[in-house]
Formats: sequence, structure tokens, C-alpha cells
Amino acid sequence: MDKNIKILITGSSGYIGNCLKNYLKKKYTLYLLNKNRFKNKDKYIQNNIIATKNLLKATELCNTKNIIFSSKANVYLDNIKKVSEKSIVKPKNIYSKSKLICEKNIINESKKLGFNYVIFRFFNVCSAITELKCGSLHKPETSFIPIIINKFLKNKVIKLYSNSKNDSPKRDYIHIYI
Repeated sequence: MDKNIKILITGSSGYIGNCLKNYLKKKYTLYLLNKNRFKNKDKYIQNNIIATKNLLKATELCNTKNIIFSSKANVYLDNIKKVSEKSIVKPKNIYSKSKLICEKNIINESKKLGFNYVIFRFFNVCSAITELKCGSLHKPETSFIPIIINKFLKNKVIKLYSNSKNDSPKRDYIHIYI
């Protein structure tokens, strides 16, 4: 346990941020900043892009050495069969566009300021960590695995669709495990 290490977690009430917060809180000094989702384009720009620019300015003042940024896989062009870091990016909604702009700002500022960065483009995050009392919960539920489990428990038909040649659907999932 090293309470001298200070960690800022943005999006601390989101699923990944909440799990990370609950895991690290006994070991380190945490600073929490929550980012919300908005329907209004201007609020997304304010909340994501401008907030990230302000955080990048603060990294210079605080001499921050490392940044880990949580982006989204939906920055990629739809209907790509195999996605890699070199795949075409073409976000289709304002949230994804704001994430991509933040990524670009981080990359550019790291060149100027010399800090290290890692950008994760998460696909389908799923899991629940009972000992940390955190997990994904949406109303209405939008995540694939909980939808399938709920349908199974209610004896409802589960339909899977695919664009692959052998009609076998493939998806990647991120499971948070401690």
C-alpha cells in the first residue's frame, strides 16, 4: 500500500472507472472526476473534449508521466470484419467522435510534453465483481450478455445474427477480473 501515489480517475461512476476505483482505493490516494453522457452536442464537447484538454494542461503543471485513456471501439468504421489498431476510424455518433478527438489530443500533447500514454478502445465490457459491489446495469438493458441471460431465464428465443461466411457470430468481450 502506497498512499503517496496519487491517481486521478475520470469517469469514476462509469462501469470501468467504478471497478478501478473500488480496486485501488485501499492502496492509493485517489482523485475522482465523473464524466456524464449527454444528448446535447455542446455538452459532449464541453464534457469530453474541453475537459480532456484541461486535464492535459494539468499534466504539464503536475509533471505527470503516464496517462491511460479509456476510449470506445465504436470509433471504428462499422461493418469491418476484422478490426486492428490500423483499421479505418469513422465514428458515427457524437460520443464516439468526442472520444476520437480526445485520443488525437492526447497523442499530440504527448509529443510536446513527453509523457507516456496508453489508449484502450474497449469493445464489449461485461462482468460483475461481487466483492467490489460493482457491475454493469442499464435500464433498459443494452449489453449483449445480460440480454441473453435474461432471455434464457425467461425461456425466450435468443436470436444471433452474423455477417460471416459460415454464419457464426463473433464478438470480443472484455471481462474485468481481480
